[in-house]
Amino acid sequence: AIGLQKSATDSLYGIGDLRYLPNARSAGMGYTGLGIPSANFINSMQPAAWSRINRVRLEAGLLYEGFKSTDGNRSLYLANSDFSGALLALPIATESGIVGVVGFTPYSNVNYNLFVQDKREGIEYQVNHTGTGGVSRGLVGLSFAPAQDLAFGASFNYLFGSIDNSRIFSPLNTTYSGGVTTETMTLYGITVSVGGQFNGFGRISESLRPFSLGFVVTTRGNLKTTRQTRYEFLSETDTLPEVRNSLTVPFAYGVGLAYQPSERYLLAADYYAQQWGNAAINGVDPAEIRDHYRIGVGGE
Repeated sequence: AIGLQKSATDSLYGIGDLRYLPNARSAGMGYTGLGIPSANFINSMQPAAWSRINRVRLEAGLLYEGFKSTDGNRSLYLANSDFSGALLALPIATESGIVGVVGFTPYSNVNYNLFVQDKREGIEYQVNHTGTGGVSRGLVGLSFAPAQDLAFGASFNYLFGSIDNSRIFSPLNTTYSGGVTTETMTLYGITVSVGGQFNGFGRISESLRPFSLGFVVTTRGNLKTTRQTRYEFLSETDTLPEVRNSLTVPFAYGVGLAYQPSERYLLAADYYAQQWGNAAINGVDPAEIRDHYRIGVGGE
């Protein structure tokens, strides 16, 4: 089999490749930021960080990705660019750290193109597996700072999207005709994220003053799904009735630590995990899907 992919093979399963995109600044620091209090950036993954924002802010981003692969004889460079979301922050009561944020970001992406050879009913085919679409996250939330060195925040996340998975059958024997099978899945559901930040370690010891700590948790979500399959062959074209089911987005949590000894220097480290090994797709727990975690270290 010869594989040609626009993204990781994980894109074939479930809802695709997860997109962890707090903001552009975070991308330049190893996707860290859960423990960084800042007035100059909107962190989509950490609602507690919004409490420092003291003026109206609008952020948007574009993500470009590319990778080169080779099998020793041939090499290929694949690239893709996507809009990485937009966020609007509106300070309501800056003295209390009350800031409202609305916007949307990508949650997952499906983008694969895979060729394999197969045999069905004694006929050899080349099958082209393709996938497009993904899941987006719309969010609305608030932050609140009960003290100067303590902040909390929460957001409601509306997950929605559409994913197309197609199989194009091309017979290797020209006597037979091929066709296309396409499965379209639409989904929607709600999760809730709650975060906190603390940068009052100077009360314990002056040497700890540059440190700040943050955490975030996101609830488990049960997404409603609708699937419809279309068959387009020379001898027959058919569309099956819609099948309604559900998909589980598992509980997620993260913790971040930041160290800022001066205004010019900042170090940060984050750990984020999501229990996809316990996820259920249409009531089935696929063996191919495992727990997800990321560790990031960055500097500025």
